[in-house]
Amino acid sequence: MISSEDHPQCSLVATDQRERRLRVQDRIGSVIAGEGLNWGPADVKLSVSSADEFRVSIGVHSRVLAARSRFFEEKLGRRGGVVEICECNDVEVYVDVIAMMYCGDIRRRLSGESARRVLGLLKVSAAITFDAGVAACLERLEAIPWSEDEEVEIVSVLRQLHLGEPAAEVLQRVLVESSYSSRADAIFLRLLACVLQSKNEKARGDMKTLMLGLLEKTTTAAASLPTTSMSPKEPSTIFATSA
Repeated sequence: MISSEDHPQCSLVATDQRERRLRVQDRIGSVIAGEGLNWGPADVKLSVSSADEFRVSIGVHSRVLAARSRFFEEKLGRRGGVVEICECNDVEVYVDVIAMMYCGDIRRRLSGESARRVLGLLKVSAAITFDAGVAACLERLEAIPWSEDEEVEIVSVLRQLHLGEPAAEVLQRVLVESSYSSRADAIFLRLLACVLQSKNEKARGDMKTLMLGLLEKTTTAAASLPTTSMSPKEPSTIFATSA
């Protein structure tokens, strides 16, 4: 019989995964308990696993998931059962989005989160059509500082998600800020790709209208600013990440 002592690395991995699992389970448990509502017994066993076989199983409530997410409403209705989410890119982020469904004030829950973290939550919220989560993530993104690398990532994610009108404020900020930098053309082209690559006619029409409106606002804002003399500078190159 082979013991874990013969494979110390395997033992360390198992211990690390167990600690991560307990940490994630405790986090969602504290969120559910912290809302101060009597949810009753959980009627859904939700199991979320990644490609590297890290798995977290939690007890949740079908009425909460179905009320907040059209994805879960379609899959569960108001019935309980077992739900498995396999090959998840980030198990902890997925479970955190589930925890957000129990929050009365999602925006407060996101307070203090970084842009990159919010992007992860946004992608999961959009994937499961958790509209309140999408709105809160976009509001948080619009309000916090970004680095240049984070701005590129934000544009790339919004390009993939095709959120249309809900993303208006974030897109407007990207256009306004990039208008005063050598990166403006590249940023604009990436935003324009949201319009051209959308396969949904209505979404494409909404994005086209949105882009025209944002350009008009950006032009007005830029015209109202004082002119500042700057030395010539070579334009930066932005490499587009694949959708």
